[in-house]
Amino acid sequence: MSTAFVLLIFFGALAYAAYALRKPIAAPRVPAVPSGDLTTRVTDVLREVPLGKVITFAALAARAGASGDAMLVGKVVRALAGREEVPWWRAVRRYAGVGLVPPTAEGERQRRMLDAEGVVCGEKGIHLARYEWRP
Repeated sequence: MSTAFVLLIFFGALAYAAYALRKPIAAPRVPAVPSGDLTTRVTDVLREVPLGKVITFAALAARAGASGDAMLVGKVVRALAGREEVPWWRAVRRYAGVGLVPPTAEGERQRRMLDAEGVVCGEKGIHLARYEWRP
């Protein structure tokens, strides 16, 4: 390799680094921390879901007034996991999977609680046409 070629590569990389440092770096989108009001609304909707039925995170978000923010509602449901007075286990992913995916302890517990209510959790997930709650 010639010295000129090496210098060209070096100064090209240096120029690109200087250009890249001038561009502002976009901050990653960080979902807001669930507010108490949203937690209350999500809890109220979950209590409406009848025994033996499930609701998707997207439908739960829409009914709780946070339409389009299923991921935030998922955080609220995850925070509710373990509280027996709120049926958090009835919230599932739209592709018919349990919301808190196994092999986590919460995911296995959710699966057991749904099975106890008569919701069949097969290998491919939950049959939403049969078990989804649509008020």
